[in-house]
This record gives sequence, C-alpha cells and structure tokens, in this order.
Amino acid sequence: MIILQILGIGVLGPGLLGWKSSKDILIGSEPFIFSAIPSIKPEILPPNERRRSGIAVRMAVQVALEAVQQSGLNMGQIPSVFATSEGVLPAIHQICESLSSRSGNVSPTIFHNSVHNTPSGYWSIAAQSREPSNTVLGYDRSFGAGFLEASIQASVERRPVLLVAFDTVVPEPLHSKRQISYDFSCSLLLSPNPCRRDRPKKNRIIINLDLDIEKEVRPLSLVKDMGDLYINNSAARSLPFLKALASEKPTSVLIEVPSGLMEVRVEPC
Repeated sequence: MIILQILGIGVLGPGLLGWKSSKDILIGSEPFIFSAIPSIKPEILPPNERRRSGIAVRMAVQVALEAVQQSGLNMGQIPSVFATSEGVLPAIHQICESLSSRSGNVSPTIFHNSVHNTPSGYWSIAAQSREPSNTVLGYDRSFGAGFLEASIQASVERRPVLLVAFDTVVPEPLHSKRQISYDFSCSLLLSPNPCRRDRPKKNRIIINLDLDIEKEVRPLSLVKDMGDLYINNSAARSLPFLKALASEKPTSVLIEVPSGLMEVRVEPC
C-alpha cells in the first residue's frame, strides 16, 4: 500500500479548461459542454521553443505549470513522469508526408519534435530543471502506467513527483490505425508528505497495489457523460480519478494499468 498526497492538479481538454473551472463539471453541478480547446501559448516557454512546439507540447506544459503553481513548489526541483500512448504522432505524420513528397526533405525542426519524450524536454527547458524525467507509453492504459510509475517513485524516493499525461488528435491516414479523436492532457503533483492542518486542504490517496482486482463496476461507468472522450484519448482515462478528486469526499476509484485494474482510495485531509 502507498499513501500519497495530491499537491496540485491540472487539466485541459474539450470543455475542461483548467482544474478550477472543471471541478464543478466533474462533480456534475455544472453541465459538461463539449467545446474546442482555445489556442494555447504557455508564456513559460521561451519564444523560440513556443514557436517551434506543437499542441502536445503546449498542452503538457500548460497542465504541468497549473499543478506546480497550486503547490507553491519550485518547478525546477521536481522530477517528472510523462505518459502518452503514441507520443507526438502529428509530427510523425508531417515526416511521412515529407518523405512521400517529391523532394523527400524532412524539416530538422519537425524531426526534433517527433520523439515521444518531446514534451518532457520542453518542460525541462521551461522549468529550467535538471531533475530526472521519464516518459512511459502503455497504449490505452498509458495514464495508469504513468500514475503507477510516478506514485512508486514518489513513495520510494520520498519526494514530490510531477505526472503529466497527454495525447493529441491523430490525422489521417494514421487515424484509421490509431483513433485518438480529441486532444486531452492532465497533471498530478504527487507527494509523500503527510497532510498538515496549517496547509490548504488537499486530497490524500491510498493506492492498493493488488493489480489483479476484478470489479463489476468498470471505470468507464463513472464517466458516462464523458464516455466518448474517455474512450478516444488514453490521457482521458484519468477522468474517473479526476472526478473522485473533485468530489473531495472519501471514495474509491479504479484506474486501468497495463496489468489490470488498480484501486485507489481518495480521502480529503
């Protein structure tokens, strides 16, 4: 069993524009209206990097910054874990188009932005961080893989760890093979520190590491109003957990991880 505290949360997706404005939507007191994500230009990114970056980088940096700012910690001193099912497929799409063109020339900038850990690198630049960063991929269960990695790291090393999950729309013809239909990103700042009364109220999470859990109620049943988003973006598999955090009530939730289902107990403290 692992006991951690959530120090900060970030979210960005269709109809979910930041944690503060999304909490009432997640708990059902405000309607979920599926709307496009506005243009994102994180000021924390230096001008050159901001100009070169794609939607995956901008979303990941935005939600990472949101979580860290809530915590009050120094962003340059926090190790991070990034999670994605496919990396930066829009850049791969551009490379494939270039290779199939008459010239066959590939832009060095696009190539630079095509590796799966591109958002992690941009975040390190933006945060001026030399702390370790790891990027994990687990197909549809990438959020769970990243959550498990970050939770164990925070617990073992006894220090806060930033988790950032992201996936972006895949253009055709790749989309017919890997259907990611919506952009979505979220972040969690996990800390092993116990709850303290002199600090703002946070959520404590208790993680049951029995990964062979079988329950009748699957995570998707908790987000029926957001089911299409849940199914069509691996980072949005975080939605049941985000709903639990937004409720600020004692509750248990299941998270899909590569080896099965993981039960997490959420308690306000």
